[in-house]
Amino acid sequence: MTEEEMSNLIFTRFGAKWMGDDFERKYAAREVPIKVKEGEYDINKDCKLDIVEYDKQKKIFKIVELKSGCSNAIVRDAFKQLKRYREMLEGRTFIFLDAFTRKSPMRFGRVMEATLGGKEIRIEFYVGLTDEACENVDRLRSLKKEFPHIGIIRVKDDGKLRDYIKERDGTRNYELAKAQTVHFVLTWPPAANDLDNGAPISGAVAENELCSISR
Repeated sequence: MTEEEMSNLIFTRFGAKWMGDDFERKYAAREVPIKVKEGEYDINKDCKLDIVEYDKQKKIFKIVELKSGCSNAIVRDAFKQLKRYREMLEGRTFIFLDAFTRKSPMRFGRVMEATLGGKEIRIEFYVGLTDEACENVDRLRSLKKEFPHIGIIRVKDDGKLRDYIKERDGTRNYELAKAQTVHFVLTWPPAANDLDNGAPISGAVAENELCSISR
């Protein structure tokens, strides 16, 4: 299964019944661009988040990084990429929200709901992996110890999505696939051209940035 096929499946069904919701109109977008300076966070170009969704039931955003391969290097890179995205977003929450709403328009009331009245946003980070990549449970368990806030979406060959990892004895491990919610204070750029140029948030604002994990 290619990453494009995985993207189509998750984009279509993300937030549906398997996540506890009913099928309905969703706020979702693919390839959401976030501007960064060259060399920052080991990202040498403007990055694009594979899939972003706003879950209006839980009032959180979900970011998914997709990997179709199953080698140790590829799977680990997916987790590391999301870690870099989290670090990058700590000073760019306004830019993230602006980029997402350009791709998936939200009415003002929904934006205020999503930001708790313009104060913060909550994000869950997920790796989207193939069924084959999830067969190595010990590898996933090791990666989760290193990146405990990152969840796992298992994409089966038949197109079904699973929010659990199947252990060798067949039991369903939901905890291993679960993401932790990360809270980001909503920071506002000091000038309008920051949105166009991708300028970093000023040091005074960045020093006051609050990012904590809700367990």
